[in-house]
Amino acid sequence: MFKIKIAIIVVSVCGWFSMGCTGCAEPSVMIDDSCITEATRCVSNTYERCDNEQWVVEQVCEQTCANDHGCTDGLSSECDLAAQHIYLLSNGGDILQFDPSESVSSIAPLDFNLNTCFGAPFSMSVDRTGHAWILNHSGGISWVDLKTGECTDSNYQQSNIFGLLFGMGFASDANDPMREYLYVASAADSIRESLGAIDPETGQLRVIGDIMHTGLELTGTSEGRLFAYSPQQGLVLELNTNQGEELRRWSVPQTFFPTAWAFAHWGGFLYMFVTDGSNKILRLDPETGQTETLQENGDYTIVGAGVSTCAPVVIN
Repeated sequence: MFKIKIAIIVVSVCGWFSMGCTGCAEPSVMIDDSCITEATRCVSNTYERCDNEQWVVEQVCEQTCANDHGCTDGLSSECDLAAQHIYLLSNGGDILQFDPSESVSSIAPLDFNLNTCFGAPFSMSVDRTGHAWILNHSGGISWVDLKTGECTDSNYQQSNIFGLLFGMGFASDANDPMREYLYVASAADSIRESLGAIDPETGQLRVIGDIMHTGLELTGTSEGRLFAYSPQQGLVLELNTNQGEELRRWSVPQTFFPTAWAFAHWGGFLYMFVTDGSNKILRLDPETGQTETLQENGDYTIVGAGVSTCAPVVIN
């Protein structure tokens, strides 16, 4: 296989496994909801502004809410149109475009194959300019233009204090929505389980803090929210981007021996792509905690999924 991830599974308290767990969708960390005057944010499709250190609803959006300028049609003005979809990377090197606003049959390969660009792929994410960041098994990251298929070496500088391999996903800076970071979660080759962030402008990686899990795939939003997926433990987590601690968790179907998996958000839902003999697509609704199976046995083994912070955070 092109990608095999191994995670260390530890039996612990409620939520590490999906069976027999109740109440696991409740927040485990209390968050201070005060704010700084003139700050703005999106809560689902509600646009809020800070007034006298308290959040006040300014507008309820008919379509998408963006932290930087309120209600939009789903894309911020500086976003490339190529950045609005979920992109998938197959173990055969094909880049696929997945439009979750339609049906699963909308998965379609683009007109280029990436086998000549880099070694065996391990993970993928997409930035706001419509470029895929693809991590290979040697620990290098390549940039791929999603409109042309052109491959170039990235500016990523490998870190001796972080593992070669990691799951990754872009999320906006909660304090500066126009800025995004590539968040990374260490894989099984790392000495310790850590959350880090790569600055896309400099390529430098900083370690944020320790996390409780290994082998996570990540995805993030324009709201500065960061989510993680562990198929072996049957968990989806929301992580704090400042310290790495767990904010919330959901139980999802458990896959004990996956050979490939990937993760992406779109329109308020979280999409899980996992292979364990068959290629499945699952969708989690974080509001209800319910997971549905969209595809039982697809044509592609997905080793990476990327979606930019231009993607909508809510759809009506």
